[in-house]
Amino acid sequence: MDANTAMLQLLQNIDDDLNTIIDTLQWKGQYARVIDNIDPNFTQEYPFVFPVRFINVSADQPISIYLNDDQNPPIDVDLTEMPFNLPSVYPNMNIRSIFIKTKTNPTQVKIFAIG
Repeated sequence: MDANTAMLQLLQNIDDDLNTIIDTLQWKGQYARVIDNIDPNFTQEYPFVFPVRFINVSADQPISIYLNDDQNPPIDVDLTEMPFNLPSVYPNMNIRSIFIKTKTNPTQVKIFAIG
């Protein structure tokens, strides 16, 4: 392989890597908004059809939030911590659904997600 061919191959590799980075960091321009009432002591899944980059969750009662799987560690959110925000979700986190688990009272949940 001569020097020009080698240089061309290196430039092609750099271009491929940059395209991957651009695709990874690009927002899809989609969002989801959910308002739901959940029964006491119940876990509800909310799937997303796009990779989430920002999540805002509020509720009128304390809740537990699970990312992607309800077997993951819970994020317990009290009323004083509402709304719960994840403002910078990176693509490799690959959040495709969240689970909301209520405590002893009926709970109204509002979810806003952007991807």
